[in-house]
Amino acid sequence: MLVLALALSLLIGVTVGLLGGGGSILTLPVLVYLLHMEPKAAIATSLLVVGTTSLVGALLHARAGNVHARIGAVFGGAAMGGAFVGGRLASFASGGLLLLAFAAVMLVTALAMMRPRVEPASTPPSRSDASSPSARRWASSRASSARAVGSWWSPRSRSSAGSRCARPSAPR
Repeated sequence: MLVLALALSLLIGVTVGLLGGGGSILTLPVLVYLLHMEPKAAIATSLLVVGTTSLVGALLHARAGNVHARIGAVFGGAAMGGAFVGGRLASFASGGLLLLAFAAVMLVTALAMMRPRVEPASTPPSRSDASSPSARRWASSRASSARAVGSWWSPRSRSSAGSRCARPSAPR
């Protein structure tokens, strides 16, 4: 079993280096179901595995000029704060509940990634073509962005965030 775990660890490293993610999605099940670690220990161990693997991959990508350092620093700093809070909260949950939450996050992430990516227009369309499909897409993407930001940053519910960001009406 250890040989299989090591082979899968190599695959996890390739996946993290190639795709920039997926480390914990692959690591945690290997640690829990193949190496029979307790869920809380497996979660903590996967942080070490994914963190060190990600660091190596990030260094190689940085040398190739593929890393946006400022964005990475901002997201990384926020994520470290979140990891600290999550680590503290984990002490209040059972291992089974944490695995269930992990599975839910994987499912939601997979579903979100299957949606087609919509590229918003860089500039708003002119008034003369406000009823064109590209104008409607642009307005819809702006409304969606406003609703998403409102639901993340506002203590109000998603429905109230949506009402603040009404869809633009069609020209008369």
